[in-house]
Amino acid sequence: GYYTQVAKAALAGQWKAQPMWGGMKDGFIALAPFGPGVTKDAAALVEARRKAIVAGRFKPFSGRIVDNEGQLRLAAGALDDPAIATMNWFVQGVVGALPKQ
Repeated sequence: GYYTQVAKAALAGQWKAQPMWGGMKDGFIALAPFGPGVTKDAAALVEARRKAIVAGRFKPFSGRIVDNEGQLRLAAGALDDPAIATMNWFVQGVVGALPKQ
C-alpha cells in the first residue's frame, strides 16, 4: 500500500514530500463491514457502487447535490477534488451539523 511505499522510501533516504489524494482504487478509503440490519439487496447495491467507483464509472459527488439545510450545492456535473477536500457541509438526509469555527 501507499504507506508501506512511503516507509520504504524514507528508510532508503529517497522519500520526497508531496501531496497525495487517494481514494477507494488506491486503498485509502474502504467500507466498513455491514451490520446485521443491512439487507442482502442493500449490501449488493453498495458493493456494485463500490466497484463502479473503483472502476471510475461512478462519481459519488455528482449530479444535483443539496445540503442538509436545503441549499443547492451543485446543480449538475461533479465536484472536483479541491471542492471535495474543502467540503464543510453535509448532504441532504444527513442529520447533524459540523462545529462552527
